[in-house]
Amino acid sequence: MTMTTTTTTTTTMMKTIIMKNKVIKASRIVDINLQNMNKRRKR
Repeated sequence: MTMTTTTTTTTTMMKTIIMKNKVIKASRIVDINLQNMNKRRKR
């Protein structure tokens, strides 16, 4: 029982970390796109 619970918790933690990384990457891409848009507007 303990082994199964630990494996499930670790897998869920890994999934959450991967999701967070994906969200962070997506937010960074959005920030870069916004910066590019602002630069184009200024010109």
